[in-house]
Amino acid sequence: MVRINDAKAVISLMQKEFDSHDFIKQYIASYPAEYISGLARNRQVRVAVRELDRQIGMFLAKHDDDLYIERIGDSESENILTNITPCALWRRTQ
Repeated sequence: MVRINDAKAVISLMQKEFDSHDFIKQYIASYPAEYISGLARNRQVRVAVRELDRQIGMFLAKHDDDLYIERIGDSESENILTNITPCALWRRTQ
């Protein structure tokens, strides 16, 4: 699962406003082994991606104060499987 310091490092690379899919794409670019490790828990790729992405979104929501981000709404954007799906929209507070 995502570690707080890793998430902070990823968020520091993000635009002022970003959505969960943007975060996940940057997280994969920065920590590919950790993301792949999370996927390995499920044999069906589409199910694994959806579940892991959901967990990452929940992680951001749970740790928003520690990560200096706030949820500002909802977004629809392309996930890593190139499907347009809903996700949270965030703003860095620092």
